[in-house]
Amino acid sequence: MTSYATPTDLQARYPDVRLTELSDPVGATLQTARLQTALDDASAEMDSHLGRRYSLPLTQVPPVLKRLCCDLAVYRLMALLPKESVQDARRRYDDGITWLDDLVSGKIQLADLTGAEMASGPSVRVTISSRDRVFDSDGLGDYQ
Repeated sequence: MTSYATPTDLQARYPDVRLTELSDPVGATLQTARLQTALDDASAEMDSHLGRRYSLPLTQVPPVLKRLCCDLAVYRLMALLPKESVQDARRRYDDGITWLDDLVSGKIQLADLTGAEMASGPSVRVTISSRDRVFDSDGLGDYQ
C-alpha cells in the first residue's frame, strides 16, 4: 500500500512544533516514523472507501486526497491526547469521511489535476429485459 501523503506533506500543512507534540509524547523531537505510521493508517482507511468505486492503487493522487490523508492522520495522532484537544481534529475527520462517502456514492467526482474525471474502477453494467406485458388495462378490465 502507498500512502496518499508523506511526512513532508504534513509539515507543509501543520507547524513543526505541533507535529513534534503529536509525534513525540515528550515533545522533544519530530518523529517522522510515527507520522508515517499515522499517514499509512489514514491511507488504508481511505482505500477502504475509495476501493468501492476506484481501482487501487490510484495512478495519480489528486491534491484533495493528499490533504484529506493529512487531516485523517493528524486526527489519529490527536486521538491520543486529552479530549478537549481533539475537537477540531474530530470535525476534520468526520468531514473527511463524509466527503469520501459522497465520492463513493457518486455525489461528487474525483478529478485529476486537469479537471477531467478519473476512471472509475470495476463497474457493473445492469441490463434489464422482460417479456411483453402479461397484464394490461384491457386484460384487467373486469378486475375490481
